[in-house]
Amino acid sequence: MNLQAAISPIYFEDRNLTAWNQWLKEVSLNRIFVLADEHTAQHCLPILKAATPSQVKIHQIIVPAGEYSKSIESAAYIWKELLAGHATR
Repeated sequence: MNLQAAISPIYFEDRNLTAWNQWLKEVSLNRIFVLADEHTAQHCLPILKAATPSQVKIHQIIVPAGEYSKSIESAAYIWKELLAGHATR
């Protein structure tokens, strides 16, 4: 699958998504945390969600796109979201 993003194409292969789904079933996770910028979330997150078993809850942490998101403030926001979602490891 090829998605055209603003800067460059994004490629997904069915075998990778199948492996993702199988791995989640094998490790018996009931939730995962996905960190993405707003563009990745728009283009890739729906595909990742579709490939995730329905019993696995996806906690999304979305940050703005761009270099300014690479900051201590963004790191603090991410940690806050992980703590709020009861992330373990």
